[in-house]
Amino acid sequence: MADMDSNGDGKLSKSEVRGPLRNDFSRIDRNNDGFISEDEIPQRPMRK
Repeated sequence: MADMDSNGDGKLSKSEVRGPLRNDFSRIDRNNDGFISEDEIPQRPMRK
């Protein structure tokens, strides 16, 4: 997560993420706040 967090705020916006996180951003952002936080990131590879 830290390598994508370009502004260092501890969460990822859609403009910061790449790959599978970007493709599934709205599904991963469980609280729909427009950011992915550490506790929302899947712990295992995502299924398509």
